[in-house]
Amino acid sequence: MPCFFIEGKAEVLPAEKTERLEAGGSRSTHRVKRDVERCYSGWESHGSRCFRFFNYPHTWAEAEHFCLQSGANLASVHSLDEYKFMQDLVLARTGEYTRTWIGGSDNNVWMWSDGSRFDFQGWGWGEPNNHQGRESCVEINYGGDKRWNDWACEDQFPFVCVKKLNC
Repeated sequence: MPCFFIEGKAEVLPAEKTERLEAGGSRSTHRVKRDVERCYSGWESHGSRCFRFFNYPHTWAEAEHFCLQSGANLASVHSLDEYKFMQDLVLARTGEYTRTWIGGSDNNVWMWSDGSRFDFQGWGWGEPNNHQGRESCVEINYGGDKRWNDWACEDQFPFVCVKKLNC
């Protein structure tokens, strides 16, 4: 859905309202401006969020800190479609399904670093297993089925950051 600025406030509008606004058919006196760039350069839009793959190995905490400095978080995943989008993003940048950090971590309960609900899970067979009691962070593209795995947060992997659209 396109982004618009209405009286200085950014909004994402459904298609039917977008068509009226672009055609000048709104009875509103609001000043409307179309935002053509939904995500900053280097970021890819999907749904209502912007994603970016960083092919720089970091620990999970370092990766989250890096994302925060960009106004983002390590990526949370809320649907199979979103997960496949992230996998395709990694594949396009590396030529393979590289093991990659996302924003899930476990302190007795799985949570996303952006505070959103842990409402979708893509664990591989037998995961999460907290092997040797030291696996508390989520990596993607693990094993033959390229699913999620819990892994030691101190290991270094590339990572995917996510933030809301510029709207």
